[in-house]
Amino acid sequence: MMTVTLNMADNIATITINNGKVNVISPQVIAEINSALDQAEQQKAIVILTGKAGILSGGYDLNTIKISSDTAVALVTSGYWHDYALRWH
Repeated sequence: MMTVTLNMADNIATITINNGKVNVISPQVIAEINSALDQAEQQKAIVILTGKAGILSGGYDLNTIKISSDTAVALVTSGYWHDYALRWH
């Protein structure tokens, strides 16, 4: 199931998180956001990041964080490295 959608219109990329009740940020959500950002970058589009009506995100997926400290660190840093690559390439 896709947790993130990308809508491109008039050089504007709207990335919408739709991952359950509170849009938790999981490894899948991060991967899908990163993919959508890559597509928007290729089109040189302006990006709007939003969530389903009423909520952007409740934060990181606690079930993933509870697995181990390694999975918690991987989850938190995965978005950082993609952002870093976009800014400095």
